[in-house]
Amino acid sequence: FARGEVRQAYDLMAARVAAAPSPDDLAFAGDLAAALGRAAEAGRYYTLAQAAWISDAPDPGRLARFLAERNRRPVDALRLATEAASTRRDIFTLDALAWAQYRNAMLDEAQATIAQALAIGTRDRTIRAHAETIARARAAASRSARSGGR
Repeated sequence: FARGEVRQAYDLMAARVAAAPSPDDLAFAGDLAAALGRAAEAGRYYTLAQAAWISDAPDPGRLARFLAERNRRPVDALRLATEAASTRRDIFTLDALAWAQYRNAMLDEAQATIAQALAIGTRDRTIRAHAETIARARAAASRSARSGGR
């Protein structure tokens, strides 16, 4: 996938999830199907990943991050992430909460939450990319507010 060989990556991932599906692998298979323009197939993989995070490998924080990253059910993602963050304050749960806040246009809250996730100096690319996107969105919203929404 990193080399741009989406079809080959999809074939490998489809075989992997057929043998031993995990929520992460199902989500990635959905991403690959979406990249190939197979929306219905991607939706099926995403539904299976969601179900696996609920029943097979319960992890509300991971489910929230999955939903928020793919902009699926953003209100549910926010609820799940908020619940997860009430008991877990690790960088991945905080990132899930920040991204769910971002998807729900709660930009100030998202900035504060992602700052907590970054506070230990993580090098995680996804968390850093989320932080950059949140910062850009806040800056754009600030510019728009200063110009009167024009």
